[in-house]
Amino acid sequence: MTPSVSPLSTEADDLRGAFATQRGLLERTVTGLTPEQLSLSPTASELCLGAILAHLAVVESQWLDRAGVPRDSPLLPDPGSAPFPDRDGRDLDSFRAEGGAVAERLDAWLAAEPDLGARVPLPATPWFPAGSTWSRREVLLHLLREIAQHSGHADLIREAIDGQKTMG
Repeated sequence: MTPSVSPLSTEADDLRGAFATQRGLLERTVTGLTPEQLSLSPTASELCLGAILAHLAVVESQWLDRAGVPRDSPLLPDPGSAPFPDRDGRDLDSFRAEGGAVAERLDAWLAAEPDLGARVPLPATPWFPAGSTWSRREVLLHLLREIAQHSGHADLIREAIDGQKTMG
């Protein structure tokens, strides 16, 4: 009998897995919270878990737009000028729907094995030199860092709310 050999994963498969892991950790952090708890800011920061969830969905969607990822779902809420949109009073299901639409968009695009080396113009900001570009790969790595960083913020806020830790 010949042993079965699993196919090697592609770079896109690895990226989808990394996004699923990071999103799963964030989901574990916020599971079971009420709208009131999602709106609490129990640390020295003004951040609440709802604002973090809204921020991640909006920022990820904006970067996917910049990278040329097709959009099948309705536009996400405009964050306005605030880097962390006010989303007080929303329940977890509404945040899940918003984040889930972004995740599905990215997963479908990665399943099509896009050119991850294609260059993406960066926005005109003080922290990017004029005319700078990133590869699509760099955009995705930036988004993974963004999710991971804010998952850490979320974990600290959740622990301050009710003592629950995502890991440990």
